[in-house]
Amino acid sequence: MRKSHDYTNEVSFDGKRKNIAIVGFIFAVGFPFLKSSSLSVGVQNNGVNNNVIPTSQNPGGAYRAVLTGTTEQGDVEITLTPQKVTNGLLQVQISANTHTVDLSTFDLNKLTVLEHDGQKIPPKESPTLSGHHVSGTLTFPFEGKASSFKITIKGIPQSQERVFSWP
Repeated sequence: MRKSHDYTNEVSFDGKRKNIAIVGFIFAVGFPFLKSSSLSVGVQNNGVNNNVIPTSQNPGGAYRAVLTGTTEQGDVEITLTPQKVTNGLLQVQISANTHTVDLSTFDLNKLTVLEHDGQKIPPKESPTLSGHHVSGTLTFPFEGKASSFKITIKGIPQSQERVFSWP
């Protein structure tokens, strides 16, 4: 005599395959939209590989983050985001990322200059670079309105001169 089998709690192989296909379809269709909406990246045409990442609002100001370089072999990706001017000091967030360059050989105090109102100003404070991933704050003495200025960093591979500018 054959026993009857209760199939109510089992999922067939075809059902699993169907669920996997549905999840795969959703991922394939949705991923390009997710990827394209996360960051808008453009290239400034000043001879340096500058990718501009627009941001709507940063804490303490409306400055956009500016990115130069990549994390490819022998290169360093550097992002600067000005934050605010307080008590005559401009604070700029910096992040440096690389997979192959030892950052400890570079001194941002010697390699960085702020240009504003015809003056070239070195940083008052900067983070110490070390390893392959660094973030911190560059601090510059700053007088006047922070509506238009640029920061130049020289000597960090692969770009010998990185120019970050804000309108």
